Amino acid sequence: MPVYLLFCHRFFELRFIVVSGILKHLAERGTVTLMLPEDLKDSFRPLIPEGVTLETSHYKSKLSPLKNLVLNTFGDILYLTFPNTDQLPNATAQFHRDHYKPGNRLKYHLVLAMARLASKSPRALRLCTAIYQSLLPKTIHHDLINKISPDLMIGCSFGLSIEDAAFLAEARHHNVKSAVIVQSWDRTSNKGYPTIHPDHALVWNDIMKQECLVHLNFQDDQVHVTGSPLWDEHFNKCEKDKDPSWRSDLNIPKSAKVLFFSCGGFGSHPANMQIIPRIFDLARRQPFDDEIYIVFRMYPQYLSPVTQSGPGKAKKDEIEALLERYKDEHHIRILYPQVEFDGKNFMPSAQDHAYMTECLRQCDVSISQVSSQMIEACIFDKPAINMEFGRRVTDKYDLEIADYKTEHLLRLYRTGAIYRVQTPEQIEPMISEALNKPGTKKSQRCALVDQEAPVNRGTASIATAQTLRSIATTTT
Repeated sequence: MPVYLLFCHRFFELRFIVVSGILKHLAERGTVTLMLPEDLKDSFRPLIPEGVTLETSHYKSKLSPLKNLVLNTFGDILYLTFPNTDQLPNATAQFHRDHYKPGNRLKYHLVLAMARLASKSPRALRLCTAIYQSLLPKTIHHDLINKISPDLMIGCSFGLSIEDAAFLAEARHHNVKSAVIVQSWDRTSNKGYPTIHPDHALVWNDIMKQECLVHLNFQDDQVHVTGSPLWDEHFNKCEKDKDPSWRSDLNIPKSAKVLFFSCGGFGSHPANMQIIPRIFDLARRQPFDDEIYIVFRMYPQYLSPVTQSGPGKAKKDEIEALLERYKDEHHIRILYPQVEFDGKNFMPSAQDHAYMTECLRQCDVSISQVSSQMIEACIFDKPAINMEFGRRVTDKYDLEIADYKTEHLLRLYRTGAIYRVQTPEQIEPMISEALNKPGTKKSQRCALVDQEAPVNRGTASIATAQTLRSIATTTT
């Protein structure tokens, strides 16, 4: 049986491989070791499938401050590097450069100048990646790698962080094949140039493959289109009857229309505080031909460890105070993600993923904020309304959501499948149109789903595991 060594540096990547079933499928026909940061390892131990061995990663503790500084600077350069945009346009390139604010004027000019040069000059690009890779630690987990002798080392990003890059560098140093499972629909267009290339990349669709070939300089035989494991649940539900208990449990009449509304995360907190009252006001006023109920889902980040103190707690307290005003409204149902908190991390569950999927399936209209829920709604052929007003504030951006135009979003908008609300005044008429004429954008929704999830619908997690198994067992 093949031997795998996986590394997840971030919570959302770990959630992806666990909830989607990829980890379980690999363990069924292979020997799997999963390497995690200490703070994730203990929390996720109860959720790890049987047969998977957990190990602790030690990247952070082994890097000197000077190396960190240089690596972070060259990481910023590569994050803003987008080659071959004359062959395949990518709006994210200029968007990222316009909003790059490092806090140091000299670094700002140096990074932007080098990124523009690296985007146009293959020689400059090779120099930047060579410098970055030369500084990466390559033997931190030497003993573990020698002990288990993996056939394949699997990561979840093309060096998005120093830790991710160091993992791939260790694979290369030990002459072990490497692969990256791309765990998000924006990773091939929005994160700049890889700090280090794996031997193989597994992506969701043909557009992402094309981005890998043109912008990220992969070879054709390195990129495998395996579908979206996160949406297996959606496609499988399409083949089944709706669960009648969903409405009865929420006390929603069969005759009523349901608006399923998910707010954004911390980055969209200012917009959340503006949008939520306007959507909830519709439930109070009932301005449509049919009676409506609003099923609202809190974003999981509001339950994360960062909400225990500081700015995170302030955001949570503010949104909780807002929701408190509506908790007894007859036509509003407020749902929280079904997660457990162990004092350090909150753990998602397959049950929570399945329930959110059922909400999308049961609703009449989906409302979200620049998220993959737009695609998920289209899988169920539900009108998808995208809220594009309010402010988005993150460590990288401070802008109006209407100005948040990166390539992964624009490619959805180009299909014409999404109702785009760009001012508060557009909310009611667009929802009215979606309720009264739900079939208006049906063909566009089908086209969007064909674009984003063309293969292995309902079986993408199995296909992903099979592809990884094939890579691991193929002699090169």
